[in-house]
Amino acid sequence: MNILLSGYNTAGLIHNLGKGMERLGHTVQTASVGTSIYYDHDFSFDLSQNDLVESITADCVTPSRKFYSLAEKFDVFIFNSGVTLLPGMQDLPILQKMGKKIIVRNTGSCTRFIYPGSRLWNHGGHLFNVSADERGQLVQPRRDWKKKSAYLADITYAYHLAPKLYKECVSSLYADVVTNGPAHSSLSFSPFFAAINTFDPEGINPLILGRSKPLILHAPSREAFKGTPDILACLDELQAEGLDYEFIRLEKIPNYQVKQFLEVADILIDDLACGGHGILANEGMASGCMVLGANAWDISPLPFHRPVVPINRSNLKSQLRRAILDVPFRCRVAEAGIEYANAVHHPAVAASYLLSCLERASRKEYDYYPTLFLDNPFRPDYQSWIEETGAQLYMPDGEGEFNHRKDNIPPFLQQLFSKALFKAGAHPETDMERFLQAGFTIESFQPHLLPRWDTSKLKRVTPWLSLGDTAGKGLPDKELIPYEELAQP
Repeated sequence: MNILLSGYNTAGLIHNLGKGMERLGHTVQTASVGTSIYYDHDFSFDLSQNDLVESITADCVTPSRKFYSLAEKFDVFIFNSGVTLLPGMQDLPILQKMGKKIIVRNTGSCTRFIYPGSRLWNHGGHLFNVSADERGQLVQPRRDWKKKSAYLADITYAYHLAPKLYKECVSSLYADVVTNGPAHSSLSFSPFFAAINTFDPEGINPLILGRSKPLILHAPSREAFKGTPDILACLDELQAEGLDYEFIRLEKIPNYQVKQFLEVADILIDDLACGGHGILANEGMASGCMVLGANAWDISPLPFHRPVVPINRSNLKSQLRRAILDVPFRCRVAEAGIEYANAVHHPAVAASYLLSCLERASRKEYDYYPTLFLDNPFRPDYQSWIEETGAQLYMPDGEGEFNHRKDNIPPFLQQLFSKALFKAGAHPETDMERFLQAGFTIESFQPHLLPRWDTSKLKRVTPWLSLGDTAGKGLPDKELIPYEELAQP
């Protein structure tokens, strides 16, 4: 197949996934938005400089001839981090009409949102992260989201209920496949597939050192989100107690240099986020490090059997103490990590899984069936949401109350959401009348006509997430270390 893989090159993902698809025999072109200080990758073209728009009016984007010429070349379009070829994702209905296959690969903060995401994070024992920029956008929106023209621009990281919901609606209506991690799918209402991240194995030479005085690494790209202040404070406490270790904090250095440090390290502390681990953790495992990070199997079940030591703010100190002192256990976890990273997250494996989702989607064999959003129909003012749910937030860049202004859902978005709901269906236990009352849908919305999911083969793993009976199909499913042992402290 001829494939275009484009969007933000988050942690090198576009480049690495593209290499994996080429190994499978596909013809791949890549396109990225801007450049990165961490990666020096070459792409077929730069989306930020590519003239694919003829004109933009108050409610319409007109593509240029160059857009159609480009679109004709490919069979499959894969968009990473919610960035597509035209503003406002207006290319998706056009590509669908042209008979193209579309995969939207969502990541992290492009879909994660305080409402109702904080409820899931707190359920898993995590504080919900809100950056200073995100809080600022809630207190003082940067656009008038009641106007459709506000959506016909870059909305990738717009932190507001309306554009977040808009992206979910457009993806649900026009993409063949949507992937994401459940911890970041705050407003998802359609069944979706697991986002299997990858890494670049080139230049990685695994080595398990097994030293009694371990070298610990932490390499945060975003300190607030990764929980860096708490990690550093915990390390200081352990050192004051007499534990012997070396520590290096890596900041703003190219990825190839990070790999060099990983080769001589014993332990990598990834982050204090919720759900599943990130791409740095893959590199750490492949290099022979014991990795401590996000591994909440009940919140983010896929991939199965991840040999990452799960940490949160409650168990960080005890998990770090065990990692430093229990050398045989550390080596076992590191050995399992090498096998796991190459079996599950190698670029060819991740690429194969992503493309297999196209066929599975045609049979409606999804990985995840989410109800977090559908079971919490509350049109916030955000301060009331925080107070009524007792939301526990992590805002190291600035505390303070949010405002009590309700976010209105404009009529065009109500109509779009109503249409998307009838395509997606809903869990039979979900009360859709509450959505109508909350003002999310058009007034003529008829909840009793909404299709309902067949739940006879679904497995509920949290109050707001179920697994399909073919979830993870095609991924290795080997338990290297029992989760109970990883989570022991």
